[in-house]
Amino acid sequence: MDNNLDLEGQTAPESTRGFFGLPENTLVKRNDWIEKQRRSTDINSRTSKGLNTTQQRGLHTVNEEDYYHHHHQQQQQQQQQQQQQQQQQRKSFHRDSINSIDSTLFQRKQRSSVTHFNNFPLSKRPDDENQRSRADVLAETEAKLSGHNRYTQLDTVVRAEEKQNRRLSEPNTRIHHHQYINQEYDQRQSSFQPNKRMSFQQVVDHHQTVVDLDKRNSRQDWRAPPPPPTNNNSRPNSTVGVLNNHRFSTGSSIFENQNNNNNNTGHQRKPLFASHLPFSSVVPHLKSNVLVSGLLRVNKRNRSDAYVFCEDINADIYICGSRDRNRALEGDHVAIRLIEVDQVMLEKHEKEEAKLARNNGNPVVRKPDEEDEKEIIFGGEEDVDLVTPRFCGVVVAILDRAQKQVFSGTLGLTRPSNKRSRAGSVAAEDQRDSQVPRIIWFKPTDKRVPLIAIPVEQAPAGFIENSDAFENRLFLGSIKRWPITSLHPFGVLENELGPVQDTRVQLRAILADNYFTMQPYPELFIRSIPTNLLNPSSIQREISSNLRRDLRSAMQCITIVDDEGGFLENALSVTTVNDHTYEVALHVADVTAFIGADSALDKEARSRGVDVYQTMSENVPLWPDYLRQECIDFVQGLDRLAFSVIWTINKTGEVCDTWFGKTVINSNAVLTQKELQDMIDSDTESDLTTITSNIQTLYSIAQTLVHSRSQHVLFLKPPSLDIRFSETSTPATICAKTQTSSEIILKEFQILANTQVAQKISSHFPDHALLRSQAAPNDRKLRGLTRYLHELGYTIEPESPSKLQKSIDRIENLDAKSVIETLVMKSMSQEKYFCTGAFDISRYHHYALNTPLYTHFTCPSKRYADVIVHRQLEAALLGSQFFFMEPEIVQKTAQHCNVKTRASQNAEEQTQHMFSSYYLANNSNTVTSRIEDAIVVGVQEGAFDVIVPHLGLERRIHTINLPLKSDTFSMLENVLHLVWVQGEATVDAHVERSVSTEDEEEDDIILVDVETYNVVEQVNRLSITSAEQEKKNRRRSTSIRAIEGEDAWVTQKECTFPSECRQLIRPFDFVKVVITADPIRSPPLIRVLAANPFVTIK
Repeated sequence: MDNNLDLEGQTAPESTRGFFGLPENTLVKRNDWIEKQRRSTDINSRTSKGLNTTQQRGLHTVNEEDYYHHHHQQQQQQQQQQQQQQQQQRKSFHRDSINSIDSTLFQRKQRSSVTHFNNFPLSKRPDDENQRSRADVLAETEAKLSGHNRYTQLDTVVRAEEKQNRRLSEPNTRIHHHQYINQEYDQRQSSFQPNKRMSFQQVVDHHQTVVDLDKRNSRQDWRAPPPPPTNNNSRPNSTVGVLNNHRFSTGSSIFENQNNNNNNTGHQRKPLFASHLPFSSVVPHLKSNVLVSGLLRVNKRNRSDAYVFCEDINADIYICGSRDRNRALEGDHVAIRLIEVDQVMLEKHEKEEAKLARNNGNPVVRKPDEEDEKEIIFGGEEDVDLVTPRFCGVVVAILDRAQKQVFSGTLGLTRPSNKRSRAGSVAAEDQRDSQVPRIIWFKPTDKRVPLIAIPVEQAPAGFIENSDAFENRLFLGSIKRWPITSLHPFGVLENELGPVQDTRVQLRAILADNYFTMQPYPELFIRSIPTNLLNPSSIQREISSNLRRDLRSAMQCITIVDDEGGFLENALSVTTVNDHTYEVALHVADVTAFIGADSALDKEARSRGVDVYQTMSENVPLWPDYLRQECIDFVQGLDRLAFSVIWTINKTGEVCDTWFGKTVINSNAVLTQKELQDMIDSDTESDLTTITSNIQTLYSIAQTLVHSRSQHVLFLKPPSLDIRFSETSTPATICAKTQTSSEIILKEFQILANTQVAQKISSHFPDHALLRSQAAPNDRKLRGLTRYLHELGYTIEPESPSKLQKSIDRIENLDAKSVIETLVMKSMSQEKYFCTGAFDISRYHHYALNTPLYTHFTCPSKRYADVIVHRQLEAALLGSQFFFMEPEIVQKTAQHCNVKTRASQNAEEQTQHMFSSYYLANNSNTVTSRIEDAIVVGVQEGAFDVIVPHLGLERRIHTINLPLKSDTFSMLENVLHLVWVQGEATVDAHVERSVSTEDEEEDDIILVDVETYNVVEQVNRLSITSAEQEKKNRRRSTSIRAIEGEDAWVTQKECTFPSECRQLIRPFDFVKVVITADPIRSPPLIRVLAANPFVTIK
């Protein structure tokens, strides 16, 4: 493919810089001369972009029409004052200068990475107030070329403070200095129009612009006029105040889309997207809050919409449609220009009305797909038609993109959504088969990624002749460019993974879709590990130098295995001080002793972010296996380096004293959670060894800590599955994951250590500390859920974490409690890493733990964030006043760890989904269906939501997919009436016939005495070992509703009307569902539909 084709208006994130960039040697030869010429002509080649952003910081709403009228008049007056001789000299000079400049320099300049600029060390040299900046010199040069003293007159009234602010807004890095133009000077209008383009952005003819603006219809361009001036009641430095009072219309002249040139020649395609702003203009606008930035996420349910969470305003920005998203992808770090919310919503509704008109007034019904079925009530993004967003914006630049970004997917010979090709005649198909296409189509597994056009030369052998044979083969593809004139991006095939039936192939696809590479660590990295630190002489030298404390004989250390990943990085020890006091220590593997900061190995681990061990047979380790096995893991009987936290704790759980420091330990035992549980349950004196006694002491202290925390925290955890595998590596059983009593031993001391380490590093490094926070829940969702549950007979108190937990604990019905906990989790905010210097202290709080400061310190083997915290704690203990990473770098590292943590969680969920599909299909490669019990959690027009607790499935069932005569939703009664087609099965008649033969009158709901309810069980969810065991041991009621005056024991037959083939669907009722699994798809399909209760009626 031609790499230089359609590069107009492209930005090149770091991941694509090599593709777009030109060879270095073509620029070095002429760099000095070109830079000299560019300085004298670059500014004059630009058109005015509007208001001076140095004089008025913040976001502006610009009246485009008035601005251009005023500017046009001013330009005419200046031209009349100039003499004809000066005009001729100026034109001649600039024509010669402009024609001599190599345009490739500006292509490279526009594609320089913002990430590189921000990571470059800043100059510490103070500025001289009387020293003229580069912008001053350029402005003076322009004035001389223009033949008048316009700059001199302006400069005489500029205050010293404004000059200083202008210089501070310029980049401090000399290596990038030539790439950025002073913000104030960039706004000035040059007094001539060059005859050659100086950048990728098209030059706007202001004479033509004025005419166009006069003729335009206000309804044809929905850009909003500027609102009247308002008083800013926010504090002076508040970004939120700036954004609320100064928002752009989308037609703001500062960022005028310069691809709307009507002088396109016949061979040029019409632009579909706006050109991205060059990086040189993005940086100063981000600094002055003219633009904001954040990570983009695409709405799973409605993939044409997206959101960008902006940390500066602590809110989501709604991006309406693919046009405003402007070619940005899920996870991109983008620059956003805010636009008027009312105008965005107006255009959105006008588009919907236009669709209705084109369809003769009938609503366009899109058949729900798999993603529509996964989001249930109170989950997913809020509907913008019901809840108006606070902010709306458009993407103006892509600042950064994931490195080595690839996607898994399948290949197709024709575009999947091409209706004409699908409806074509046989003759057209024969003609298509006889012609070799120019491109083939890559369909990503993730539907949030657009179709990618691939050159036909990269098609695998035999694909053109028989594309159907490749239907179930997975490939890896990547995006290389996306022109503004193309609806779809262009890319290349990276690799072929293999057949979708292979579970290892699907696991590799999952890792690729979450941007994890499976490349092993190079041998060079492994050889750089200083294993000599474990030599007895090296250990003794550190002990003698008081760098480490020797605990090998002072404490009996017990390594506790992380059963999920097999990590051996945590050990506990306890000694009795007196009858009422204990000395408890948590020892964490000292990874940083073997990894130098900013070393090659450290940088690679930083890039990986987390250890991906949840994907079973295919994983991506954070550190080399050699480092873990030979240096880090607390193996029994071997000396190991540790970072320890030692507490003096009394029997009431009060911490009397805390000590932090580096130590040397030697583990006396390595125990799994099952072995810990056996020791806790042991009551025979002959079994009470020293280790068992210590474990029981630790368990007793941990229970005290749990009880103390339970008074003010929220114990909710997202539901998870426990998948057990057979000898053939196929899923044997699947059940809801439960927590044993022994797990609180390690967990409680980890939470205590993380909390106290956070206090230590934040007090010593108030601007550098890396912490972890959780914002308060979505208030609108949580209060809506409170009202909803109240109507069903349940009360929760959302005022605080402790009140919320206590109100959930009072629910006696375990099925109802499990469902309510799942719904409450839908309103919770995600936990995030952050740097203390980046946010106000009010945003440090962790909601669920209800603590002002929290971090991650205890798992450096599987989280890189813990490594940063280890280094900060070490620097604090040594009394260092400086941390080697600037706050900006710490914040960027925290954001990267957030991205990788979420990607790891997504990979785990997708892996569980894949193995669940195989389990439900009886580990076969065929489509299989089964009947299960489900709880209805919500009903609405045309759909109802269900949860299958023991399988961890949450699905929305759309009535359009059921064999119904009609469906009617009663909003007053909150009931959905389904009238079924008699005798017609939803999926499989043989499977569904069992529904009507079962009598499910139950009266054995297990009640739990809240007073005697064990504190540990407050953390646990309902535990059901398997679907089969549940059916044998415990029969369910047909309703968990608790409405006063309503019969809660109503049977399924009383909710059905056989004579009418009618069924009532009510919230918190049990219904029979048909679960269909197809594991040989990508992604695997697990579909949940309601079973027809009248399928056997003749």
